[in-house]
Amino acid sequence: MNQNISLREIEEKFKELEYYLRSNISSRIKLSILHSFLRVIHEQSSHRRFYSYFQEIQEQVPELLQPDVLKFRSHKFLDQIKLYLQMMEDVGIEIVNHLITTESHKVQDETSGFSCDTVWIPLVEQEQTQGFGLIQIATIQPLTVQVEQRRSDAETDLIFFNNYPVNIGDSFYNQALDAVGAAKKQLKTRKIGNIPKFRVMFGFVDKEYFYTGESFGLGMSLAVLAQMEKVTIQRIQHQIVQSAVITGGIDVNGQVRGVSDQSLPTKVEAFYHSSFQTFVHPGINKSVTEKFIAELTRFSLSEQREESRSSTTIPKTPIQKLINSSTQKPSNIPTSDLTTVLKNETIIQRKTITLREWSQAHIRKNQVMRYVAALLLIGGIGWGSWWVTRDLNPVSYEIEAGVLKVYNIDSKLLWAKQVVPFSLAKAFHKKDRGWHVQIYDINGDGKNEILYIPNIDDPKYDGTLTCKDYMGKDLWKVDLNETMSFGDDLYPPPLSTSCLKVFADQNNHIEIVVSLLHYPMFPSKISRISTKGVEISTYYHGGHILDLEMLDINNDGKMDLLFCGINNENRDAIIGAIELNHLDGRSPQLKDNYTNKDSPDANHIFYLRFPKADWVDMGMITNTFKIFRIDRIDNGGFLAKVEDNKIGYEVIYAFSSGLKLQSATITDLMNYKYLNIHGHSLYEDYSQEYIKEKLYDIKSWDGDKWVDFANK
Repeated sequence: MNQNISLREIEEKFKELEYYLRSNISSRIKLSILHSFLRVIHEQSSHRRFYSYFQEIQEQVPELLQPDVLKFRSHKFLDQIKLYLQMMEDVGIEIVNHLITTESHKVQDETSGFSCDTVWIPLVEQEQTQGFGLIQIATIQPLTVQVEQRRSDAETDLIFFNNYPVNIGDSFYNQALDAVGAAKKQLKTRKIGNIPKFRVMFGFVDKEYFYTGESFGLGMSLAVLAQMEKVTIQRIQHQIVQSAVITGGIDVNGQVRGVSDQSLPTKVEAFYHSSFQTFVHPGINKSVTEKFIAELTRFSLSEQREESRSSTTIPKTPIQKLINSSTQKPSNIPTSDLTTVLKNETIIQRKTITLREWSQAHIRKNQVMRYVAALLLIGGIGWGSWWVTRDLNPVSYEIEAGVLKVYNIDSKLLWAKQVVPFSLAKAFHKKDRGWHVQIYDINGDGKNEILYIPNIDDPKYDGTLTCKDYMGKDLWKVDLNETMSFGDDLYPPPLSTSCLKVFADQNNHIEIVVSLLHYPMFPSKISRISTKGVEISTYYHGGHILDLEMLDINNDGKMDLLFCGINNENRDAIIGAIELNHLDGRSPQLKDNYTNKDSPDANHIFYLRFPKADWVDMGMITNTFKIFRIDRIDNGGFLAKVEDNKIGYEVIYAFSSGLKLQSATITDLMNYKYLNIHGHSLYEDYSQEYIKEKLYDIKSWDGDKWVDFANK
């Protein structure tokens, strides 16, 4: 029980919950984390104290209550979610009831009948959290297989996967290869030793996530075999019973490999709380599976007895009613090899095609082949014309699990390259986060080049800028990692990239600049790169640089480099400018431990330090303030927004050409906070001059000390 948990601990858990609700993990994991947090709140003596939490997350909750997210959850979990959400008056319990009800009619259709191309696989998702421990859940997804027979002179099988970029040598590719090999050994052919080659495409319906693991093999081989028998028109064909859930790896000889004991109970629990009737698993996992099913059964019976004694129990969901009313008792089937599975009628249906149907199918196949040959001949002429005139110039990109996909102006895929191994790729959505990509014609050949640098916490890839030509061929790579020295301390790589920019000056001269930072420590640097991939110069900064921009700030006809971020010496937000031809040296620092002693002081055009918000609240003197982005405006100037890391303090500064400060605007939230703390009302007169004085208290570095910023 968490009844004695402190308010500070609850606040920390809520911040972690907010972080995960904004992150790109699956909605199923998010719901489990929300459930853990709501359970903590429910166990407190007064729920009303925490109502502000519910208001802050209420917009994100409905998307977590979708049918696909609620499926395969226990009766108790769904009841608890409904009970906890009763505390959130703005969400409304009717949403939960409606969404669960809309799913109930699908359950029987999904898990009935037979299929020659679909097998149901249990998949485990997990996330290690700080405040909620290891979150691990399972879902059951349909894996579909499409098989095409290749030409008679083909030398190898081709394997693809629509949710995962398969690479030769990858463990997942090897698992698929073994599954295809095991299936082919079961395939009967008219000529012994003359088994054809196939093109095999695996895929899950849910393409927003990338599934991988070591226990797909058995299900893969069954679906592949069923498809191969159909494509090669076998008289005896197998179909997979759709009420069966299948897990387990397989080797090329058809022997079933075991499943991890850590993930197996989670898979069993998802099966137990579904409408599937059969759980097929490796024989080596028999004792663990049977033990866990027995525990779930005892718990369910105990829960039913408790419900029968209680008069206030929340009614069962339609899904649970449907599952629990089934007259067929769910069963588990251990197996050791593929041959045994094919003989089990609970898992596989054996179908024999009549001789007449078989003959007609072969006749149709031969006729179709003649038609296809004619169409290919006609289509080849048109395709050849298109090939000559097609647009090969890259203009946009997409990153999917470490695969860089490049498109032309018509959104046609030009090429796709696996530039980072899938095992290292962080993101699980179509658009990976943490990457920096620029598409620009840097060498003047009329075709755009692609420059990219990933952030995946791996020294082999982080900090390395790569340039590819329009066809995807590497032109150059430059490793920008280094051990940075500040004070007496050394900060080794890898370095994370915060910004990659390609600029063209008024003479169309191309400049490439990259800002990199040490994480979680403060050192940062800006590197200037030539179009040939050579690091020309480096500027070192005692705090993270977060954005870069080019602007003729002093009206001398030359473009200057502006940068923004934080100076960690005083945890102040900063903006600086420096000529690109003089991009070297170090940032202004008074303390040795924030000073890069290997470099001289930089020759800044300007370097500004913005005020903190202690004039609003003295408690904010210890807050960290940053500028995340520089926005150019029409008058030749720029906007900069100073933000803090805790309560949402924001001040927007507008500078015109020549670095003249036009305005400083505080947000309504901070204005209200100031008035409230200092006892003012929105309807009374108060000193606007005092606020303006504090906002304009900007400091400028004059070469050896900080001075008041002289507004030009």
